[in-house]
Amino acid sequence: VDYKVVPAKLPDTTFFAFTLDKGRLVVVVNPSHPFYRRVYLPLVEAESPVARAAARHLELVLIAAARTEALATKKTDREVLKRFRNGWSHAMATFLKD
Repeated sequence: VDYKVVPAKLPDTTFFAFTLDKGRLVVVVNPSHPFYRRVYLPLVEAESPVARAAARHLELVLIAAARTEALATKKTDREVLKRFRNGWSHAMATFLKD
């Protein structure tokens, strides 16, 4: 599967969302989310190869989660997975409160 990860403000408080665009999985990470500001962005911007590798591994986790969610074919399954993603995002934000 072709994919890319892009930052963009999301209309809600989730850390990430995704879309399928002409066969490409696009994972959108929310720069307003505390995990983005406190964990992800510092790793992406770091000079250290270890930090950059950690950022890449985080991206792979997000891609795997988005890809799994995208495979759901039943409406009820998609709704459950979206609720899980929203709850997970909210819990992360709570743990990382500024």
